[in-house]
Amino acid sequence: MSAPLRFTKRETVEVSSEKAPGRSGEEIKIYIQSLAKMVPAEAQGLYAIGRSAIPQNEKGFAIGWIAFCLLSVILVRAIGTADAKKREGPDWLHVLISCLAFVIWVYTLGGILPDFNAAKPFIGILLTVAFTFVVPYLYQLYRDRG
Repeated sequence: MSAPLRFTKRETVEVSSEKAPGRSGEEIKIYIQSLAKMVPAEAQGLYAIGRSAIPQNEKGFAIGWIAFCLLSVILVRAIGTADAKKREGPDWLHVLISCLAFVIWVYTLGGILPDFNAAKPFIGILLTVAFTFVVPYLYQLYRDRG
């Protein structure tokens, strides 16, 4: 399968006036699929396993591991959104969004910042909730314009 992480133009979903107000099942499905494509679960798993192996006092290795995992996000998402058959390069907006999702996730987990007494857990939670809710809609609006 070519470009498994690339988004395609969203089909218009007809919502009958007989249905209750709100989102249709198809719209919710599209939202969940969009969200799943943007969250770099593979790098999150990689980070969590690697971070658990690094001793707490090894800040340099912890920073290096975060950098490695972030580069992994870029690589996986660039390859996963490129489509050689259609001669389409990586979707760099998608790559950027996935990188932001990863950084927010690391911050929320307490990544490296607690080692420097700089993390505030409530900020991570608020960022995660806002990002998760807003980004799929903003991404789709951006893509529908172009």
